[in-house]
Amino acid sequence: MVVGAGASHEYGLPTGLVLKDRISSHLDFSVDDWRKLTGGNPAIRTIIQSDSRPSELLKAAEVIRRALPLAISIDNLIHTHRASADITRLAKLAISQSILESEKGSLLYSEDDHFLLGKTKGWLHPFFQILSEGCDFSELPERLRRISLIVFNYDRCVEHYLVHAIARYYIVSIEDAAAAISNLEIIHPYGTVAPLPWQDERKGIAFGASMNPDQIALSETRIRTFTEGTEDDTTTVGRIRRCVAEAEIKVFIGFAFHNLNLDVLYARERSRQTGHSCSVFATAWGISDSDIAVLKKQLFNRESSDIRGWQVHNSLKASELFSHHWRSLSLS
Repeated sequence: MVVGAGASHEYGLPTGLVLKDRISSHLDFSVDDWRKLTGGNPAIRTIIQSDSRPSELLKAAEVIRRALPLAISIDNLIHTHRASADITRLAKLAISQSILESEKGSLLYSEDDHFLLGKTKGWLHPFFQILSEGCDFSELPERLRRISLIVFNYDRCVEHYLVHAIARYYIVSIEDAAAAISNLEIIHPYGTVAPLPWQDERKGIAFGASMNPDQIALSETRIRTFTEGTEDDTTTVGRIRRCVAEAEIKVFIGFAFHNLNLDVLYARERSRQTGHSCSVFATAWGISDSDIAVLKKQLFNRESSDIRGWQVHNSLKASELFSHHWRSLSLS
């Protein structure tokens, strides 16, 4: 399964223009009459003030703010200015703060960190039902080993939802649920803002929590850019491409099919395999019928497997795809 920003948007996380606005707000600094730095995000402001080159970082922040409205996304902007370490650094810091704020404002957030059982909207609900259909807890690890999730988002919605859903549904502890999830391969090509506490007791940050300047600075190392995420010799890219090449069923949800992201999933040079076929199911919300035809051609030219059939829907959202193809996607 390939998970894009549109899937998290079902839980209230921002995409596109809203995310760019939040990032710009975090980098909206100014110097007052007493030459004191004001505005922007307080944690990022502290990082800039303690740096040996504050004026250079402020220039980078201004470049991002001025250019971001013209960019397809913050990721594209970073890729364009990849030669500038300052722009990359400031953008990553602003992304981290924006994602944590978005988690806190999402449908999955609870102040006491208890999973909100009533939140049945979004794709993770039918996905969990498919996971748990006809499956007791002792059988769950083996079922999870059959699935790989390639999550292009920086947020931790998937992990947060699944650990609480498993604990609640099977009446087990968070620790036991986490042990079960360890059998599910979840790959974030561009990293995440931080591990969750059950993933790392020492460095974990709760879903939607605030980060201090030290934690924000550390988050910069956990986020990767387009350039960093698509290097052919990286171990992560190799794992991803093996998952894609070997899968019998491929599901794309909330994924925009940008070429830079497709470069993560597929090597540019295709080697058609024999004797291996797969089915493809995908949402393409907002993509025109004519562009769907172009998209299918692009995917076919990258695929190494023989395709049994394409099910690409521009009228279905991520959550609706599972209901529409329930029997085809069933694991029982």
